[in-house]
Amino acid sequence: MAKQIIFSDSLYSEFLSNSELDNHILELLQKAIKSKNISRRSNVNGIQTNNVLDEKLVNFFTPAIRNALFSFNIKNSYVKFLNAWVNKNTQNSYNNIHIHPHSHFAIVYYIKIPKDPGLLVFRRNDQTVEMQAYDEFFKTTDSFNKFEVEPKKQLFILFPSHLQHYVTINNTNEDRISLSCNIKLINNG
Repeated sequence: MAKQIIFSDSLYSEFLSNSELDNHILELLQKAIKSKNISRRSNVNGIQTNNVLDEKLVNFFTPAIRNALFSFNIKNSYVKFLNAWVNKNTQNSYNNIHIHPHSHFAIVYYIKIPKDPGLLVFRRNDQTVEMQAYDEFFKTTDSFNKFEVEPKKQLFILFPSHLQHYVTINNTNEDRISLSCNIKLINNG
């Protein structure tokens, strides 16, 4: 017998370049702040807008989402955008650990990133591997308990919505700005 992978979690990432889109997202953030269209779901000390989803966001992100879904071997589906919001993490702000319920995938797209902005951290939903102290013997995806992503400008990440994740504290005096979005898949038959 050979080793078999019985469970796995993956994410997809690529760099997208569109300064017009970046400016549009910054405008959406400013409009939301001005109209007080903000909320605090997972963000602590920073700002999260309420839903800012519009046609421009859908049109820009759809090709990237299609590429990502293809990498997950998902081909016969229609992508339904549920919502989108802008995250502004000011100095000393962060996002608590959370998931994105009622959706299949979540995306994050980074617009403005200072040097050393903090990390996006994915945690294994089953924490029992942490209790096994495998690090003493080996370090492979079988024993990883977390996966860290360093945000970079125009980095696009798609991941399954059930993955627990959080954002570490922004220790800089510059803002870290990103757009997040939830999507649902509808079977095309």
